[in-house]
Amino acid sequence: MADGYIDATGQIVCPLHRYRFSLQNGRNTSGEGYYLKTYPIEHREDGIFIGLAPNSIFNW
Repeated sequence: MADGYIDATGQIVCPLHRYRFSLQNGRNTSGEGYYLKTYPIEHREDGIFIGLAPNSIFNW
């Protein structure tokens, strides 16, 4: 997905397999049954923040 792109319908597309995914929920929309992990985002005055789960191994 590193070189993926957003198509005209607003879906992210895998450049290798051409699988399509919803940006809202990460679900595969081209029928293969896969999904992408999604993260909550928040746009604030001082920047854009991405909600990441704490790392359970190192507890950072």
